[in-house]
Amino acid sequence: MAESEYSLEELGDLVYPNPSCAKVVTSQLQSLPKDDQPLFAFQVKAE
Repeated sequence: MAESEYSLEELGDLVYPNPSCAKVVTSQLQSLPKDDQPLFAFQVKAE
């Protein structure tokens, strides 16, 4: 389970990532067929 101090409303539209993040955000996973893509993918780094 994950928590955030921000609400989805505060985060805004997650469909189109910030253009400055375009190099690190993927719009689809190349290893999966186009009709079998996840709704979203993210990576978490613990320090």
